[in-house]
Amino acid sequence: MVETAERIHSANLGAVRRVEGSAYLDMRTVADLPRCQASVKANHVASWFSGGARRWFLGRVTTYSELDERSNRIGRALLASGIGRGDRIAYVGMNSDRYFELLFGCAKIGAVIVPVDWTLGPLVVTCILEDCGAKLLFVDELGAAGIESVVPRLKVLQGVVAVEDQFRGWPGFTQWYGAF
Repeated sequence: MVETAERIHSANLGAVRRVEGSAYLDMRTVADLPRCQASVKANHVASWFSGGARRWFLGRVTTYSELDERSNRIGRALLASGIGRGDRIAYVGMNSDRYFELLFGCAKIGAVIVPVDWTLGPLVVTCILEDCGAKLLFVDELGAAGIESVVPRLKVLQGVVAVEDQFRGWPGFTQWYGAF
């Protein structure tokens, strides 16, 4: 194959070679990234870099093909939950691979993910959630600690999903999207 461009640079992914006839030529939006990466390097670890250090999430390692498959399933689960183009979901929690799965799932259906700093106080988080109009909220244990009491007051919110296993009566992440 003939090399058509030396490199493209995409946030937190580093340099990627773009080769004529490759899936990279089909990449138009961030939603295409998991599919394109999976078609070129399906079994490579999909890793994100922050501060120069590789981050592994709770011992989970996700390949590009797994990221593509999970983000597709999450997109279908979002649609089944009533989330569509232009709708917002929120994520309140620590850095997690689940965030990236949600990010790409949202991108694939045209929804928007609103990341909310889990260290903010309940009043600030409530204001952010009300202002953005999030219809679905994803939280980890730390994120839930400060906002559990305000969830019932959020008028637009249709549901809450626990980022890991089920807790506080909210369905767990894999339980939520497992049927899709």
